[in-house]
Amino acid sequence: MKTLADAQKAASKDMPDIQNASFSVKNLLTEEDTVAAFTELLFNKANPGEGGLRQVHVFRFEGDKIVEYWDVTQIVTKDLPNAAGAF
Repeated sequence: MKTLADAQKAASKDMPDIQNASFSVKNLLTEEDTVAAFTELLFNKANPGEGGLRQVHVFRFEGDKIVEYWDVTQIVTKDLPNAAGAF
């Protein structure tokens, strides 16, 4: 089974400008058959204010299968008040 981190690594191979990126799961929430994962992708782990993405991924499961997926994305820019650390 592919994880969010595996998927991010695979996607970053297609984006050479973010090879110094860092991906982390910041929080997980679960309720019955639903899981929400709060994640952060920083384009340059040495300089978090340089930009990235913060996302909430919402999965609904039936057994061991994902049957519904949603995500919400915030683009991190240098001028964002919490660009260098929302978590």
